[in-house]
Amino acid sequence: MLTGADEAEIVKGAEQKAKHNLPETVATDRLRHIIVSINNNEDILAIGDFVSRMPIADSRHVTKKYNQVLPDVDFTYEISCEECDQGNKGVVPVLADFFWPNE
Repeated sequence: MLTGADEAEIVKGAEQKAKHNLPETVATDRLRHIIVSINNNEDILAIGDFVSRMPIADSRHVTKKYNQVLPDVDFTYEISCEECDQGNKGVVPVLADFFWPNE
């Protein structure tokens, strides 16, 4: 799984490329961080070379599988009123006051 440091490095790389008018490669940069070895080869140059030549269908497959195993929290809710038989669905907003509520 990508760490916050990995994400920061990807964003920093994208900013550097934009600053120098280079093409955006966020998707391949993410794959370079996600993939840790290819045929037991952990060399980052070999991984980078593989990712740059990877067919788009394979790239989508890896990204899809990565997103499926990525831990997440479901903040949706569904309630119903027994008196009026009305229902409501929504999402719990997670803002700063969620962690530090006003007293």
